[in-house]
Amino acid sequence: MIFTLARQFFFAFVGLTVIYLISRWFAASLRREDLEEEFDEEIKEGDRDAFIEDGMERYRKSFRRKALVLIYVIPLVLYVIVLYLINFY
Repeated sequence: MIFTLARQFFFAFVGLTVIYLISRWFAASLRREDLEEEFDEEIKEGDRDAFIEDGMERYRKSFRRKALVLIYVIPLVLYVIVLYLINFY
């Protein structure tokens, strides 16, 4: 019983880590694209690379990036709720 549960958590953790890393990379890529388009269409003067790096630094500190941790939290909470409902009701 415990071994099965541990094995499920291990594979879930590995799978969720892959999903988290892909989502993090994709979200950062979209943000970089938005910054590049914003600079090319609206600003058009100054150092483009510095503008993009400043925007990416703000993104790294933003709540949006930190919210990706919910990729781990939501499935775990749902799994515990389902386990509880199945075993005690």
